Amino acid sequence: MTVTNPYQVLGLKPDASADEVRAAYRRLAAQIHPDTQPAERKDWAAEQMRTLNAARDLLLDVERRAETEARFRRPAHDYDSNPWAYPQRPPHEWSDAELGSYLSRRVRRLLLTLTLWGTLFLVVGLGIFAPAWLVAFWRFFWIAVSFIFTVGSYLLAPLFIAIMLALIAASLRRLR
Repeated sequence: MTVTNPYQVLGLKPDASADEVRAAYRRLAAQIHPDTQPAERKDWAAEQMRTLNAARDLLLDVERRAETEARFRRPAHDYDSNPWAYPQRPPHEWSDAELGSYLSRRVRRLLLTLTLWGTLFLVVGLGIFAPAWLVAFWRFFWIAVSFIFTVGSYLLAPLFIAIMLALIAASLRRLR
């Protein structure tokens, strides 16, 4: 079986010793082994164990490990050292789903930031230039909140009472 990146499979750094390779293998094998999985995940676990075994064998063989280290040597700019950098690969290698997810997170973050800053500037601007309007806004806000809670309690209290009475009636029927 060909392992794409044995260091990533075992969760190790390229300078890991043979003992660290064995320890990482044992830790992951205990979690993934097919005997510890439910019946519907046994095939997946068997495939994962084959990948783990191949990665361990590759890293414990000195000659094959030297070839692997030459192939997976880190580039000049290491994406893992910077938490703000790209997750695994640079963006030009992302799939459409990864790119869409990344962009939607960025757009949501931008909209949230704009909303928060806009609200802050509105409140500060009203406080500086029109304090009476700010007071009116806060009064409207608290009236709206109290109205929502009042109406909500009038609507939810009878519903809650009806549910409780239905549960009591059902439990009394069982007792008979």
